[in-house]
Amino acid sequence: MLKTIPIRWRLSAVFAASMAVLLVALGAFVYVRVEDALRSSVDQTLRAQSAESLAHADAASLLDTVVRAWALPEDAWPRLPAAPRPVVSEATRRRIDALRKWRTSEAQRLALDVSVVLPQRLLERVAEAAPRSPSDLDAVEGLRRWRRDTFGEALVRVASAV
Repeated sequence: MLKTIPIRWRLSAVFAASMAVLLVALGAFVYVRVEDALRSSVDQTLRAQSAESLAHADAASLLDTVVRAWALPEDAWPRLPAAPRPVVSEATRRRIDALRKWRTSEAQRLALDVSVVLPQRLLERVAEAAPRSPSDLDAVEGLRRWRRDTFGEALVRVASAV
C-alpha cells in the first residue's frame, strides 16, 4: 500500500514526523532547564529574604543586650577563669631548650623555616615524651612519618643527651 503513495508524500510524512519528535524533545529539554532555573532562583530569593528578616529580628534584641551590658559596672562583668599554666619539669625544660637549638641549626642547614623542621607544639611533645629510641617517637601525637624518618635519630639523640 505504501508503494501506491507518491515518494514526495512519503518523504514529507517522514520529515514531518521527524520534526515533530525533534520539537517535542527540544520542548521537554527547555521545559526542564527553565523549571530548574526558576526553582534555583526562587530558592535563592527565599533564603536571602529569610536571612534578612532573621537579622532584623535579632538586631533589636542584640542591641538591647549590648546597652544593658554597658550599663553594668565593670566588677559585674562576667569573668572567664584563667586556665592554669601547665607545669613543666626542669628536665623537660632542658630538653625543650636543646631541641630548639637543634631545630634552629637544622633549619639553617636545610634553608627552611624552623616551623617546617619541627613546629613548637611538636617540639614540646617530643620533649615531654623524652624518647630513648626512634620507635618511641611513634607515641608523639601529630609527628608525621616524614619527620620521624628525616629527623628521628637526631631528635632522639638531642632529647636523650639532656
